[in-house]
Amino acid sequence: MQFKMRENSIFAKLLRSPWWISILIGGTIALAAPSLFATKYAYWGVFFALPFFGIGLVRAYRQMQQPSHSAISMTEESIRGMSPREFSDILTSAYIESGYVVTPTKGQAADLKLENNGQVTLVNCRRVKAANSGIEPLRALVAAGEHHEAAQLIYTTIGSLSTEARGYASEHGVQILDLQSLSSMLAKQLDSITR
Repeated sequence: MQFKMRENSIFAKLLRSPWWISILIGGTIALAAPSLFATKYAYWGVFFALPFFGIGLVRAYRQMQQPSHSAISMTEESIRGMSPREFSDILTSAYIESGYVVTPTKGQAADLKLENNGQVTLVNCRRVKAANSGIEPLRALVAAGEHHEAAQLIYTTIGSLSTEARGYASEHGVQILDLQSLSSMLAKQLDSITR
């Protein structure tokens, strides 16, 4: 059984916040413990602070792995300047380097079919430049996923999703490959183009 953290728990919120907030909370608990507890129980403050320090370190590591704002801006500019075919080719190259067998698909719902270890993933990348995405392309992708018995569905966009679309994606397990994710994933391919 896989443990899933509640989305609105304090630890889940801290994992979405800047790293220093968790460290600050942990430090405050550790420093306040001697004045709140008797001296012989002061070590409990450090014990209670440990999860906050751990989350702060995890969050700091994740933030270090994220692309910079300038890299994200360059990615957006590059993608906006590409034709749909060029973008599909770069995305295909990135997935091939990650070990997938990539096949273009026919139809309106998905553009790429990825296969790895016997599992199928469908990717929709045709609306990557749309400023806003609604629920309809996601519904079509989910229907195509059921038809192909896909283990995973990926919707690619550098724009924003409506609240309804984001909820639908979450409910149906559609992974959103947004601008920040694309910036990390396509860094090597985009760097080779700009050289």
